[in-house]
Amino acid sequence: MLAAAADLGMGVPLDHGLRTGLIAMSLADLVDPAFDDREDLFYLTLLRMAGCTVESSSMAYHFGDEVRFGVDTQALDYGNYQEFGTWVTEHFAADQSERCVNNCWIGFPVHACETA
Repeated sequence: MLAAAADLGMGVPLDHGLRTGLIAMSLADLVDPAFDDREDLFYLTLLRMAGCTVESSSMAYHFGDEVRFGVDTQALDYGNYQEFGTWVTEHFAADQSERCVNNCWIGFPVHACETA
């Protein structure tokens, strides 16, 4: 249930977390880890995005539609500040004044969301 909630909050298809778990299990079949390691891998893949919605209110404040923001930035490297900042400025602040763009960055979280 938590994986499904994270999927909804991130704007990805509802079964994204479950599919990730199934892919991880298929890969585990190739390396045949111990049962405990396999079990940990399964649950880790289901919970890997659980913390990503923690900043939803901040994203909504800064960008309006936090779900769209998550979908649109999913392929970006949040740790690459130049790439990420350029994308945000071009896509979300293109129609805003320079003052608004500069204010957008005040208090903006600059960390990757995946827990794994």
